[in-house]
Amino acid sequence: MRNFFFLILTTSCLIQAQDFENKVLLEVQGKSIMADEFIHIYQKNLNVLSNEASDERLEDYLELFLHFHLKLTDARSKGIQDEDKFQNEFNKHYKQLADNYIANGEVTDEVIEETYQRLIKEVRVSHILVTVPQNASHSDWEKAHLEAKRIKQKIDTRNNSFEDIAIKFSQDPSVKENKGDMNWFKAFKMVLPFEDASYRLEVDEISEPVKTQFGYHIIKKTGERESVGKLKVAHIMLLNNSSKDSTKNKEQIFKIYEQLKSGDNFEDLAKLFSEDKNTADIGGELPPFEVGEINAKTFEEKAFALVDIGDYTEPFETQFGWHIVKKLGEIQVEDLTAIKEDLKRKIKTSNRVKLLNDRIKENIISHYDVTIDQQAIEFFTNLVDERIHKAKWKMDKEDVDLSATILKIDELEYKYSDFSNYIEKNQIGFTGKRPIEVIIEEMFSKFTYSKLVEYHKPNLTNLDRDFELNVNEYKHGLLIFELMEREIWDTAKTDTTGLESYYNAHIEKYVSPEKINGTAYTFENKKQAKKFLKQVSKKGKNPEEALSNSKKGMEKELNEVPLNELNIEAINSLDLGYQNYYKDSNKYVVLHVEELLPRTTKKFEEVRGQVISDYQNLLEKQWIEDLKAKYSFKINQETFELLKKKFE
Repeated sequence: MRNFFFLILTTSCLIQAQDFENKVLLEVQGKSIMADEFIHIYQKNLNVLSNEASDERLEDYLELFLHFHLKLTDARSKGIQDEDKFQNEFNKHYKQLADNYIANGEVTDEVIEETYQRLIKEVRVSHILVTVPQNASHSDWEKAHLEAKRIKQKIDTRNNSFEDIAIKFSQDPSVKENKGDMNWFKAFKMVLPFEDASYRLEVDEISEPVKTQFGYHIIKKTGERESVGKLKVAHIMLLNNSSKDSTKNKEQIFKIYEQLKSGDNFEDLAKLFSEDKNTADIGGELPPFEVGEINAKTFEEKAFALVDIGDYTEPFETQFGWHIVKKLGEIQVEDLTAIKEDLKRKIKTSNRVKLLNDRIKENIISHYDVTIDQQAIEFFTNLVDERIHKAKWKMDKEDVDLSATILKIDELEYKYSDFSNYIEKNQIGFTGKRPIEVIIEEMFSKFTYSKLVEYHKPNLTNLDRDFELNVNEYKHGLLIFELMEREIWDTAKTDTTGLESYYNAHIEKYVSPEKINGTAYTFENKKQAKKFLKQVSKKGKNPEEALSNSKKGMEKELNEVPLNELNIEAINSLDLGYQNYYKDSNKYVVLHVEELLPRTTKKFEEVRGQVISDYQNLLEKQWIEDLKAKYSFKINQETFELLKKKFE
């Protein structure tokens, strides 16, 4: 699109456009244009405006802003906004803007911020798990929920420790070893509902039963701390393949430990003795890791307990063998601004996308009068049969009434029949041997989300002024582009007589500058340039020979180079042959002129493109004057003075 008014460039907002949302800056043909629109466009173009004083810059831009709205008024008067071509192009772009706004708006930023806060803080919890089989029925889930509530009641009413209850009732197989302790973790390390509950608890607080894909958890938060980010360590490891190895390795690892304390180099000892084949050759160094990434609780605890770089642990044993760990460094979590886009991608490609969609859904619902019939899940669970597992289900029961309202958004209603059709069309994405209830729940969630978004999109301009300004920016630009093409650009390109007349009347603009053929010899300092000039002019030496005497001399051939591209102001006049040296960018140049080409008038066909552009500019100026005479306009000077103060 041609630059008919503005360039789309992103800069940080300098003043709050919202402060001027209700202040009229301009009136054109009785239509009020608010000052916040001017601010929205102006601030995007600050870095391409001239460096003149801000008041002058604002005055110039206000004039452009007026021209823009005069053109816009003319485009509307010609009905361009109602033409099919315009509507199709605008609607396509509006959908893209709306989709992007919903997917990457304020709600998304909130989820990103929340996730980031969980990356810079680590939590520690213990849990009790009541498991549910993978393909469990609704009644199985109900039983598990009741059992979890019963266990929670035991914790609340009896004087038993959480650890004792975990050992007795938790169905997590690891409880025998960890007594329910899940160790330290942060965002993305646990399934989302478990993580979410853990971060929302206060230290020592115990949750109500929390549902995840594994069953129901009762969670006790036992700690919270700032994250150190990723840890860099090296280790010396002796592998345990049997209990006999453990005894022998314990004796050996303590001998190595004594050598370390005596001053031996950790890296050398790792190369000599470590049995970790992946790290021994590089001094035992492991890839950097975060909490929750090492499948060895003791190893992780010992490593993260090290305080200073260079500190190392006493020998300790894990399920893999005996270790000594040395701290090499830390990699801090980066600032949110640095990782925001990566974090957004990670959220949208993980189970967090469901959280994001749920939050977006909640946000949309808050703007409208919405009723969702949750009973529909049970209805369709009973209606849909096993055919859905092969994506072959059809609504073929004739005696089923599907006329009830399943979703209402303001006055818009969707019926049970609408959801039935949705299931038939979209079931291909929900195949597999999962319980039908689970499939219906997921499909119902996606159905309601899609319908809410569909209803929300056309209303965005009424709900968010920034979005409205961005939409108008494109819409108005598209209108004026179409108008300019008809009124100016196409006219100028096809008006052969006008173009030739303009060319002849302004022929002095289409003259090629003086040019030079020759050679430029560049030197580091004045002494080298003078020596070269003396050798080639007075002693008649070959320039290649003279140049070879200068270690840093450079030669460049000049073929029809415009004189105005050479920094030769210091030379009063040019003749053929060698010229006196001149300075250019801290270098010294000796010019040898072989030919001087005089200024020449370019033929019309050579400069046709430039002539068309210049002629278009002339036609546009004349057209603007006609529009000023055709349409009434008024600038609100009081508002403009306020703008000038804001931009000082």
